[in-house]
Amino acid sequence: MTYYKRWKSLIYGGIGFIILGIWMFALYLMPGGYIGESMSGSINMYGALFLIAGIILLIAGFFLRK
Repeated sequence: MTYYKRWKSLIYGGIGFIILGIWMFALYLMPGGYIGESMSGSINMYGALFLIAGIILLIAGFFLRK
């Protein structure tokens, strides 16, 4: 079984999650960004979670590539 489709999707998903995490940090840093807080935490925390998930997906994609 070939893994070429899986590692490509992991790398592209990781890049997408990293972009989403950076965007969430940018929204948090904008004036009035403190409004983005909910009962479960701020948008800044979700941005960090997306960045971590994106990095993990990128690493997994590079390991599956070989």
